[in-house]
Amino acid sequence: MKTKLLVFVMLTSVFSLFGQANLLDTMNADFEKGSTELWRAVEVRDGAAYFFNDTNQESGALSSVVMSDDSNGGDYAAAFTWAADPLMADLVFDYWDTPMPCLAETDYIFKAFGMATAGAGILRMNMTFFDGDSGLVNGVIVGDYADQTWVLGGFYEEHVWTQPSPVGAKSVIIGFRVLHEDGSRWPAENVTTLIDDVRLFEGVDATGVDDRSADLGIGIYPNPASDRLHIKSEIVIRSLSIYNISGQLMKEVSVNFDNINIEGLATGMYFISMETDLGNNTQKLIVK
Repeated sequence: MKTKLLVFVMLTSVFSLFGQANLLDTMNADFEKGSTELWRAVEVRDGAAYFFNDTNQESGALSSVVMSDDSNGGDYAAAFTWAADPLMADLVFDYWDTPMPCLAETDYIFKAFGMATAGAGILRMNMTFFDGDSGLVNGVIVGDYADQTWVLGGFYEEHVWTQPSPVGAKSVIIGFRVLHEDGSRWPAENVTTLIDDVRLFEGVDATGVDDRSADLGIGIYPNPASDRLHIKSEIVIRSLSIYNISGQLMKEVSVNFDNINIEGLATGMYFISMETDLGNNTQKLIVK
């Protein structure tokens, strides 16, 4: 039976993915349908828009998306070749047609695995929020946000980005774009990426503490911390990872959770992700 959380300090903000459903669970976001069904690619140039996916490669599009068996998990991943054309107005791979209902002023955690198989660049993640529950069908954009800190490597890596939804938000869509390595809009050459296991989780009220954490039986102190971090838990913690706000893994711990050396971490905010017997738990850590 789950027990009450031992609260040692008031966290500046705490959120948990334990017990949370992946909002993309039925949206073919792991591409295990063997296709990019429900997803779309859009290339905009020369005053025209080209819509395509792995089963419908529109004539005239410079970019393409196909299925690959080089997956992070399961049998398939989406292999997207992003054309490097500075005259292009836009190029995006997204889940657009069915916006997902969302809450206002709530953290949304966007996760995906990806890698580059040709070329180099940044895989930008986008979240667009609307004040209607059906996106542009009955609303307007109230927030359009991007994370462009994910520099692609030659092997699968997970990237995690948390974005609070704005006031009035009722639905959200997510998507990807590729940028130049220096952050400018277009890569220096065509880039081919593999994207897999895309997930979106609903966190907590962005202005407060997630009451659902109270059942996890985990306490973190001190917080803020400077050199040592102590974790007390009434459930078994199997592993612990610390990420910076860009989703970069900074530290992994598999033993001695009650005395963790964090002297090497720079001042700032981090996320502590813990794998436990009851599921995954993520909390914020402030290093001073």
